Amino acid sequence: MFRFFIKCFFITLLLAFGVLVGMQVSNEGLIKMKGYDDPNFSNALTVEKNERGYAEAEVLGENVELLDIEEKQRMLEERKAFNIFSSTGQHLSKMIKSGVDAFFNFIDGIV
Repeated sequence: MFRFFIKCFFITLLLAFGVLVGMQVSNEGLIKMKGYDDPNFSNALTVEKNERGYAEAEVLGENVELLDIEEKQRMLEERKAFNIFSSTGQHLSKMIKSGVDAFFNFIDGIV
């Protein structure tokens, strides 16, 4: 019985050591993945102002056009103009609400 406990203790100790080693290896892998140790690491997002005062953005090396607020608002309003899922959901909720109201009115009439 004593030998069984000793074996279990050493196996548990070995597995705990393996878990600690695995945690250390994964920590080093995460640090490498984030790029902290990479001297060639460049920023993923860069925003600079050009000579006309407009902001220019570069995301992962590709230029991105920044639209002014009025144009963005107009685009959002156009997208909100017709949304099939939104309108279908509104009609469905109105039908369900009227059906539930009619059901409760019917129950109130019986009682």
